[in-house]
Formats: sequence, C-alpha cells, structure tokens
Amino acid sequence: MAEKTYYWIKLQMDFFKSPAVRLLRRMSGGDTYAVIYLEMILLSLENGGYIYFTGIGKDFSEELGLILEEQQVDVEFLLTFLNAKHLIEYSDEDASAFRFADDVTEGLVGKESSSAKRVRAYRKRQKALQSNSDVTGRNVEKEKELELDSEQESEQESEQEKESESGADPTAQCADPPAPSVSLENEFDLIWNQYPNKKGRKQALAHYKKWRKQSVKHTNDYLLERLRLYQQDLAANKWKQPMNGSTWFNGRFDDDYQAPSANRHANGFALEDRDVADDDLPW
Repeated sequence: MAEKTYYWIKLQMDFFKSPAVRLLRRMSGGDTYAVIYLEMILLSLENGGYIYFTGIGKDFSEELGLILEEQQVDVEFLLTFLNAKHLIEYSDEDASAFRFADDVTEGLVGKESSSAKRVRAYRKRQKALQSNSDVTGRNVEKEKELELDSEQESEQESEQEKESESGADPTAQCADPPAPSVSLENEFDLIWNQYPNKKGRKQALAHYKKWRKQSVKHTNDYLLERLRLYQQDLAANKWKQPMNGSTWFNGRFDDDYQAPSANRHANGFALEDRDVADDDLPW
C-alpha cells in the first residue's frame, strides 16, 4: 500500500509584494483574482504541479470555474493574465494542461509522508513530557509572584484611599495617556489602494477628511461598501471609465450604483422588459 503524502504551499513573505500580484490586485476585482490564483496553485498539487482539462466544461475557464466555484469570467481573465506574464506554461498546442512556471512554485510547495508526520508528532509529545517538571517549578514561582503582586495592589489601594480622603485626585497621576488613534490619512489609504483610478489623490484626501468630520456615521465601512458597488457597476458596464479619485471622493460615491442582475441580457436590458405589449406603452 502506497504511503499517503500530505501537500501544502508555504506562502512566501513577499508573495503579495511581487510585481505580478501587485499589478493584479490594482485591477478592479483584483483581490478576487489573487484568491483564485492561490486556489489554482493548491489545485495543481494533487497532479504533480499540473492542471488538466478533462472536458467537463467547454473550455479551461468554464471547467475551473465549476471546480473552484468561481465566476467563469474571473477565471478566464486570470488565465489570460498569467499566460501573458509567463506565469503559467501550457503543455501542448491543444492547451489540454498547464503548469505554473518554476519561479512561481519554487519554494512554495512542500510535502510530508504520513510516517514523517507521526515521527514529528511523537517528538513533540516527548518534548512536552520532558518540560513538565520545569513547568511545575515555574508554576510554584508564579504563585509566589501572584501573592507578591496581590500585596502590592493592596498597598496601592490603601494609599489611594488616603489620597482620596485628603482631597487629592487619585487618577491624576495614575491615568494612562490615551492611545493615539489611527490617522485619517491611514484610513483613507485603505480605500485609496482599492480605488481603480489613482488620479487626484491630494484633492481626494481633502474631500475624504471633510466628509469624515461631518458625522460619526461617515465611516470607512460605508465607503468600502460603496466602492464595492461601484466596482460591480464598472464590471457590468464595460464602456464606463472609472472616475478620477478626486471626483469620486467628492460625494460621487453616493451615486446610484446597482449590482448587476442575474436576469439581464448582455445588451443591458432586463429580459422581462422585452415582453411589454404595445397597448401598455405610454405613447
């Protein structure tokens, strides 16, 4: 019986800082593409680094969309991007299989046999048993430290009571200074990094700060949700160009953005709109 092997990927610290991934994430829907990218790397592990086309779908993008439960259009775009950047290599002219380039998976993929896993777990248990005696000794020392801390707290409370009786403010010297809050500019950058058109950052930041200070209800979560709807609107209407950042942050985030409906035709008209009788028309 063949010994079972466990696979994983070790995500490198600079994976999301690589030029290809950074370029990918700057696009509309880039975070989705990055997740699908990692999903495909994981999928390739069980076939020795290859992903094969089995014919379940009409092409690679449809089949991978079904397997990964992702939108076909997102998978199709990602495959085109990876191929153009030489990050995947197709095995033949029929494109019935592809593998990731060596510089993509080098150092990422690891494996371990079931026996090696058992040995590693055994050594971990042995190390834990050997340290039990040390833990017991440390527990005794810790109990003594807790008793000492308790005595010190009692003395501090007694001193505070005396100061309170004398009219002194016990919190005047003991209160910790308030922790610095995250600056508005840092919060702005969380949204700006996802915005598709980077023109007008200085003006956009000024609009953002003014809007945030107007009300406690003006939060980053609200703008992130508006940005998500705007990106969906751009994806559903390819003819639209994203506004300059200075324009969108100047109140245009409150425009009427609607998520694309599943029952809309490619031309943008709802299917039910085509069944209106002539007698129902207002002219």
